[in-house]
Amino acid sequence: MDKESILRLGLDFIKNIDLDRSDELYDPSTNNHIIKLNLYKDDHIYCPHCGLITNFEIRSSVVKKINHYSSLENNIIIKFYRRIFKCECIKTFREPNPFTESKRKNTIQREVKILYALKDINKSFSDVADEFNLSVTLLVIDFNSFNN
Repeated sequence: MDKESILRLGLDFIKNIDLDRSDELYDPSTNNHIIKLNLYKDDHIYCPHCGLITNFEIRSSVVKKINHYSSLENNIIIKFYRRIFKCECIKTFREPNPFTESKRKNTIQREVKILYALKDINKSFSDVADEFNLSVTLLVIDFNSFNN
């Protein structure tokens, strides 16, 4: 993966992407761009349990799937390899997610695009949910969370 594809996909706000270990694929059956990203280890990570800032042991990693939107591509799935660390206090914690807020499956760019689609008075929640491959219930929950 090169720097130009990072810029084209609108991921240039992430500064610590390991371009050598990252990859971009295209799935023609679902019309999805699948991006597998590895990030460099951040030196400013602290344990949320005890507050210790030191070299942590990497216990394992998990794959987090995130839906993303850029102005050039519609269906982008980011597969982000998220490390799980073990602290000296024997508790484990996950690497911070630079793409979304906690427990969200869509990036901010995609959520803004969904909100713009909801502004169209000719579209219902069902139409927008079909367009973005979401359930109507999830769309209503996201819409209400942004309005509060």
